[in-house]
Amino acid sequence: MSRRDLIAGLLLGLVGFAVNWFKLPLFFDVDFLFGSILSMYALLRFGLGAGVLAAVVAASCTWLHWLHPWAILSFSVEALCVGLLLTRRRMGLMAGALLFWSTVGLVLVWFCYHHLLDLPHGSALLIALKQGVNGIFNVLIAELVFLLIRRGRERGPLFSLHERLRIILQGVVLVPAFLVVYADIADSFGTQMEFMRQTAVRATDVARLAVANWLAEERHKVLFLADLIRDPETASPEEMQRILDAFRAAHSDSFRIGVLDGRHVTRAFSPARDDLGRSTVGIDLGDRPYVEHLRKRGRPVLHEAFVGSIGTPGPRLLVFAPFWSGNEYRGAISHALSLEHPQELLRGLVVHREGVIDITLVDNDRQVILSTRSERKTLEPFTLPADGKLVPSGAVMQWLPEARPGVGAVKRWSRSFLLREVDLSADDDFQLVVEISVAPTIRLLTHQTSLNLGALALVMLLVFALSRWASRRLLRPIAVLGQATRQLPDRLLRGERIDWAPAIAREEEELQENFRRMEEALQGSFDELTVMKECLEERVAERTAELAENRRFLADLIENSGTVIFVKDRELRYTIVNRSLEKVTGMAREAVLGHSDEELFPGEVASCFRENDLEVMAGGRLVVFDETMDGPQGVRHFLSIKFPTHDAEGRVNGVCGMSTDISERILAERELRRAKEAAEASERAKAVSEERLNLVLDGAQDAFWDWDLVHDRIDFSRHWAAMLGYTHEELEPYGESWERLVHPEDMPEAMEKIQAHLEGHAPYIEAEYRVQTKEGEWKWILDRGKIVVWDAAGKPLRAAGTHADITRRKMIEEELQTKSAMLKQEINQRILTQEELREKQEQLEMLNRSLCDQVEKSVAELRQKDQVLISQGRQAAMGEMIGNIAHQWRQPLNALAMLITNLQFAWRDGDLSDDYLEESAATAHRLIQKMSTTINDFRDFFSPDKVLTTFSALSQIRQAIALVESGFKANNIALAVEDEEDCLVKGFPNEYSQVLLNLLGNAKDAILQRRPDSGQVVVSLAVEQGQGVARVRDNGGGVPEKIIDKIFDPYFSTKSMGTGIGLYMSKTIIERNMHGIISVRNIEGGCEFSVALPLAEQP
Repeated sequence: MSRRDLIAGLLLGLVGFAVNWFKLPLFFDVDFLFGSILSMYALLRFGLGAGVLAAVVAASCTWLHWLHPWAILSFSVEALCVGLLLTRRRMGLMAGALLFWSTVGLVLVWFCYHHLLDLPHGSALLIALKQGVNGIFNVLIAELVFLLIRRGRERGPLFSLHERLRIILQGVVLVPAFLVVYADIADSFGTQMEFMRQTAVRATDVARLAVANWLAEERHKVLFLADLIRDPETASPEEMQRILDAFRAAHSDSFRIGVLDGRHVTRAFSPARDDLGRSTVGIDLGDRPYVEHLRKRGRPVLHEAFVGSIGTPGPRLLVFAPFWSGNEYRGAISHALSLEHPQELLRGLVVHREGVIDITLVDNDRQVILSTRSERKTLEPFTLPADGKLVPSGAVMQWLPEARPGVGAVKRWSRSFLLREVDLSADDDFQLVVEISVAPTIRLLTHQTSLNLGALALVMLLVFALSRWASRRLLRPIAVLGQATRQLPDRLLRGERIDWAPAIAREEEELQENFRRMEEALQGSFDELTVMKECLEERVAERTAELAENRRFLADLIENSGTVIFVKDRELRYTIVNRSLEKVTGMAREAVLGHSDEELFPGEVASCFRENDLEVMAGGRLVVFDETMDGPQGVRHFLSIKFPTHDAEGRVNGVCGMSTDISERILAERELRRAKEAAEASERAKAVSEERLNLVLDGAQDAFWDWDLVHDRIDFSRHWAAMLGYTHEELEPYGESWERLVHPEDMPEAMEKIQAHLEGHAPYIEAEYRVQTKEGEWKWILDRGKIVVWDAAGKPLRAAGTHADITRRKMIEEELQTKSAMLKQEINQRILTQEELREKQEQLEMLNRSLCDQVEKSVAELRQKDQVLISQGRQAAMGEMIGNIAHQWRQPLNALAMLITNLQFAWRDGDLSDDYLEESAATAHRLIQKMSTTINDFRDFFSPDKVLTTFSALSQIRQAIALVESGFKANNIALAVEDEEDCLVKGFPNEYSQVLLNLLGNAKDAILQRRPDSGQVVVSLAVEQGQGVARVRDNGGGVPEKIIDKIFDPYFSTKSMGTGIGLYMSKTIIERNMHGIISVRNIEGGCEFSVALPLAEQP
């Protein structure tokens, strides 16, 4: 597995993990998961390794869902087996999945869940069917996704048209079938749960009615006895004993019954003796726990469950009827009931459903009085299992067991039950608890779901078989056409025609007709290609023979050439040498091949050869060198022509050289020169001049021409031809050749200067004109020359001269002229620009002076507007404060009015004493002082500050809260201060309080407008990053996000009657005047304003 496949498998596994997290529930943690879609896609796209890795990673999510590893095992084995069938057996993905889940997968899941998780057979079979159907459905979705996102042939299998049609047919049928089955199972689950909830409600109502009627009957019995006895203190004990015995004899469920006096001593009791033979009359029951309830008046009958001590100890249900004479407690009737009758009553309600429905009666201390469950004993605490929790489920509660590792979901949910608890009646302190087990419903749902999933599995197998048959049947004509076209090349070679089967559809007939035409066209093309092939083979054979002949000729030419010929590679090692090199160097060819010059020749000679070779390779052109070498025949001189060789891509890969031995020619030239020098000094001088001329021409890169005036024949030098891109042979040695190349515009002037020299009017020829190159370009030529031979009569016979390429000079001259003109134009333009710049500078200075005046005026107007806004804000705040003062004055004014009224009544009734008058006067002074303090606070608050001072932020917060607290209380809005961490800040304290007052007022208005259940405003203070930050947050609904950035703009308000200057004034005060920051943000349920001021420097 490559690194790319590993990363792809891991990423797809992580995506599958996330998909598995969002499960599709059936019931009670039996869920459909779709993460294996990604692992199956990884199998198709990246191969076996990536698919198994993706399956393991994605399936690990099931541990978080179900707390056991067996689902991970089954999904991983599925990916491995299906992947092996896909890659090794060439089986389709869907076919492999069906084979796996029909055999290995079904058995594996059943074994893990039945034997390892200890689930019943039916539950294990349900899980196996669910995972099988889920896995097959995921494979179908993976194939559909693979078809949708695939572009071209990449890695992984390429689906045939048959497979594509099969997948589409399966998707069209199985996806709706899967959704229908899921909807049916979910509906059955909802129906069963709703039935259980209704059953719980009905069972509770019936049980409450039965037990309430039984208790009501017992209350009536006790009240009837109370009417007979009337007063235990005055009634005859014998009469009371007779009544009790008769009552107990008439009622079989009466366990014991007695009459207590006001001191809780038994005056009559039936039976008269207990089980141990002791008298039951005269027993003091004052130490019993129920005695204290008897003296509490208000209820005619009381019930109490406790362990009795008369006779054999045991649980009792006592029914009491206290006697009262006015407000005096006179005693009570105590009736101990047997619980067998109500026990049988409750058991009769749950007959045939024992173990499914349990009914328990508990008292107000949560102690069991009676229960249909045998494990719950009377007077034991009523508790639920500790390893679970209660959650609402419609009109009832449901107890859910906690998930534990290694415990299957079905087994865990079988312990769940529905619970409903109701008060028995208004006259009792008892509660009735009904519990209904979920286990029968799970068994029923397991059976129904297994049938549904089994049917769906059979449908999947049937659809798979039918879709394969249908796709093959529908695509049979295409398969026949494919088989025929595969035979087409062989039949064309043999010249046979294709036998087409009869068409069964119009489209198939059209395709056959198209293929017949194509066959005919291909047959014709094939015949033509056969002929062309034969001709081409003959030409190739002829060309091959020619090339072989040329190769042999070239080899003989190189081998027998008197010139030294060699080829070197990129490292300058000899790869080809001829026989002349062996003769010159005296070295055998085998000793030279594969070696460099440094290995064969002396250092100075080898270095020279290497430098020349490198120059040729670097320049990429032909270069001629004079090279010297000391060989067996002494020092030899060579004229070496070297040029680079290239590979198939055009890159230089070596050097080829041809070195001609010119030693004899050099020696001959030397001898001739000596002879000429010895014969005639003038000739020597002439030879030196000619040699200098040649050197000058070669150094100046000038061309030479020689004009025979008699025959109008011009001999151009090779450099003259190369200068224009021609070879020497391409130029005819006549004057017409020169005339055709000269530019028509330059010809008259050039001919005028030549004619002037020929006529003797000019000492020489010197003309500049344009000549056309072979590529069609024009070159400037400087032509210099003169007549060099005259006849006896003085008639010119021969002229000679040179051509120099002055194109670059002409271009430089033109460029200089252009740039000179541009420079003059730019100078003139700069002069004009400087004049305009001077004028603009003067205008800018005037504009700046005018703008400064306007800015100063605007600043003054803005300051005046700010003062007006602040004044308006203070007036608005003053109006708010007047309302707050009215709230604060209302209580002391009411107290003063009450005090004056009391004084009037005391004076009229004659009760006005000096002490009472002085006390009333002191109280009046305190109330008036409180009202005066409020006025002072109000006056100080609206006194503007002039100088920045250091003040306590917490003190100003409390002052602002004190001014508005009464208004908040009047509107039932809680106003609190938290995190009271005081800090000293720098600013204007009264304006700071005014900002806080504005924020508090806005918070109150927002809460009143929204009217939540409980309005709340919280003010906090903290030190953050060198600033004291006060925050005001409320639950008034917050500020809409689309306008939150505009609320500090002037005259912008969200209130119908708002002025829109409050928050703008607050921002101006905090940020412009006190260099602080005010901001707002939305929080849950409301918004939060923050006011931050710099901390004052510590002294």
